[in-house]
Amino acid sequence: MKKVCAIVFLALIAVLGIGTSVRVVVKVLPEYFLKDESKLSIATMIVFDTDRNLQREMLFHHSWIDLFGGVMRLTGADMVADAEPEYKVFKMRNEGVTFIVNAYPPLDENQLASIRDLKAAADTAGAESWFVCIPQKSCTREDSLGYLLRGVIDYAEQVDAYRKKIFDGYGFSVLDLVQIMHKTPGLHEALYFRTDHHWTPDAGRWAAGQIARVLSLPTEPLDASHFSDQVYSERMFGSQGERCGRFYCKTEKMTIPVPQTDAQITLDIDGEPSKTGRFEDVMRLPENENRSNGIDFNLYAKILNGNHSYVSIRNHQNPDGKRVLLIKYSFSNVVAPYLALVCGQVEMIDTRYFEGSVAEWVRQNKPDAVMVTMTARMTNDLFSFSGQGSDS
Repeated sequence: MKKVCAIVFLALIAVLGIGTSVRVVVKVLPEYFLKDESKLSIATMIVFDTDRNLQREMLFHHSWIDLFGGVMRLTGADMVADAEPEYKVFKMRNEGVTFIVNAYPPLDENQLASIRDLKAAADTAGAESWFVCIPQKSCTREDSLGYLLRGVIDYAEQVDAYRKKIFDGYGFSVLDLVQIMHKTPGLHEALYFRTDHHWTPDAGRWAAGQIARVLSLPTEPLDASHFSDQVYSERMFGSQGERCGRFYCKTEKMTIPVPQTDAQITLDIDGEPSKTGRFEDVMRLPENENRSNGIDFNLYAKILNGNHSYVSIRNHQNPDGKRVLLIKYSFSNVVAPYLALVCGQVEMIDTRYFEGSVAEWVRQNKPDAVMVTMTARMTNDLFSFSGQGSDS
């Protein structure tokens, strides 16, 4: 019996090893050779990414995660470890799961100078300058949005308070969506996914209305009564759900409010062909197809085809409307399309990918409003609006 078990175990390892290696060679390696890099650089990247690629392409990858999550659930674990330590998944009191926000050091002199430069650029362009504080999923004001595991400290609120003070001190107007959201009991919890740290598309519509209000734009077109719901029933499984498996938490539905209008909007995404069409085309909604496993991993990430260095959304019904720049994180992907319904043009710059100086872009393009819509999860280096930050 011991020999049989040993043979089966070794055979399983061999199948997994060979199968995974073949998947990496067939699916992943060709992507490296399409890069415009030297052979030495490509070889270095392949070696550096070996462990990550083997993990991602492992045979039955998601099934192993499901099994691991099932064991964690049976043992009553309120935290599921990840292969990458910074992506530990924590369970909340409402059975949702999320990442925590770690403490960051104060912004350094270069980053502070960059914020001042952005403000000066906005002033030169004659643009309003705003810092928009976007709520995190965790919250000390609502018991259901706290953590089950004792001793967990989430620094999101402290990070937000510090950054609000910095931007306010440099002359930016501050729009605190956290304060506004908590004027309606239960709204905070209702506008977030259970299996993902992002807020929902309906939260994006709500946030667009709050931004429109402070920019003196019409808010009535963003009322819920002007939208119909496109529902993806029980197919959403967010970035935290994917990391802890379907035996640990359940899939959920994603609802996208679609305006009841045939207004034509043009979407320009850096590196992709321009596209003009109705709102549904601009949002780049996930395809409503039937998956073999019945789910989609992180439908949220498919909106606007993910994150890009630069995105522009132009509203042909309001060509002379305000031009608004959102300096953003992924949360803004569900804000910009709705805000565009009451603007002439909404543009987004993601400092994780944008090359060059955002401040110089503002000087040259002269938007009517510059809005920093970053979240507490944004690391300090992403506040390098003058282009001198790191590429992490």
